[in-house]
Amino acid sequence: MFSKTLSEVLYSYFQINDTPDVHPTTVWQAHKVVIQGLIISRASYLKKKTQQEHLHLLRTLRDTTTANIPNLTPQLAQVLQDTTTRINNIALSKTTHILHKLKQKTYSQGNKAGKHLATLLRQKQSSTKIPYLLTPKGSKIHNPQDINDTMATYYHTLYKLKDNPSLHQRTPQEIQDFL
Repeated sequence: MFSKTLSEVLYSYFQINDTPDVHPTTVWQAHKVVIQGLIISRASYLKKKTQQEHLHLLRTLRDTTTANIPNLTPQLAQVLQDTTTRINNIALSKTTHILHKLKQKTYSQGNKAGKHLATLLRQKQSSTKIPYLLTPKGSKIHNPQDINDTMATYYHTLYKLKDNPSLHQRTPQEIQDFL
């Protein structure tokens, strides 16, 4: 039924829009929007229909159980069981649909970091940021570039081994032999 409707809509669309004054690429790109609109319309219709059926089944179940609990007959028990089964089937189809969407989202996103991980990363980065640095003179440096320069100077002097006479200086040949 839907495929017939889709075929009719597309046939009508191309009859109206496939003219010499419209470029074929434009017609082709626009037909995808027409299909998308038709699919959205159909999905909305089916969702409303399912919701109405679900509400009707819930009302039937409520009315049947509240009115007939004292005199429950086998036929009434069968009606209750059928209604409950149909309600469970609707819930199962909703769950299946949600799982399919979740699998699709997981597949399409792969190993990409989502919003949640990006938020966690931002929080982690802000917590590891150095807000200020104390200089040897005791003053505070707040500028990130000055903090970076001070740390670079500190590590440069820390690892400046050539100026230390108590350490044996390795020759390039010794380093090459070691490697």
